[in-house]
Amino acid sequence: LHANVASLEVVTGTGTVMSVGSAGRLRKDNTGLHLQHLFIGSEGSLGVITRADIFCPRRPRAVNLALLQVTGKRKFAEVVPEIYEAVQNELGEIVSAFEFWDAESNALVRKHLSRGIASEASYWLLVETHG
Repeated sequence: LHANVASLEVVTGTGTVMSVGSAGRLRKDNTGLHLQHLFIGSEGSLGVITRADIFCPRRPRAVNLALLQVTGKRKFAEVVPEIYEAVQNELGEIVSAFEFWDAESNALVRKHLSRGIASEASYWLLVETHG
C-alpha cells in the first residue's frame, strides 16, 4: 500500500486538516519526509484519513505459479533461504510472491478444511511471478 499512495488528506486530533504527499504523476519524491507513510501505519492514532490518492497499477499480462515440494531431512532454515536466493537470482523483479509452509501446517489444513496437498513432502514453496 505504501508504494501506491500518492497523497492523503488527514484531519488531526486538534481538527487541523493536512494534505501530505504529492497528488501529481510524480512517483518518486525525495524532497522531505513521507508523512503519508506515518498516517497509513498509525491506524488513526495520528489522524483520520479523509481522502486518499492512490496509484492503481494495471493488471499484469502474465501471472505464473510454481509449487515446489521439498523432501529430505534438511532443516527448513537451511532449505528456504537457499531456494529463495536461487529464485531471486533467476527471476529477479518479476517475483511477486514467495510463500512457504511445512508438513505440520499442511496437516492442519487437511484436517480442518478438508483441503491441502496429499504428499509426504517436508515443505512446500509457492512462487508467483508477474510480467
